[in-house]
Amino acid sequence: MFNRTTIVVVTALNGMLKDVLFCMLKQMLKDVLKLMNFIEPKNKKAQKVDWMISERVRHMVKYYAEYSEYNESEVVDLLLSNIIDDEKFIDWVKNKRNNKRIVRDLELENILGEENVG
Repeated sequence: MFNRTTIVVVTALNGMLKDVLFCMLKQMLKDVLKLMNFIEPKNKKAQKVDWMISERVRHMVKYYAEYSEYNESEVVDLLLSNIIDDEKFIDWVKNKRNNKRIVRDLELENILGEENVG
């Protein structure tokens, strides 16, 4: 049914397809690693806070902590740390008239640079 040439061409295409898929997966993995936020050591200056949050959010934190095997405080800390990735928030800090304390408290020196601290 298939001649020898057809089999050789199909085999070559199969090999090329594997190479292309491998390159695509490799690039996707690199992109994911660039976006990934690594977990910092636990030497943070933690303080108790007294916030009112909804029952739904408390359950979300509880079950996410159970799922991720972190405690609830760690889950809240890690999730809220991602606020720094909000470009509109960073722009707001950048445009604040006197933002030195905010930049210092949020450790934004590397993100904003010295020209945006005032």
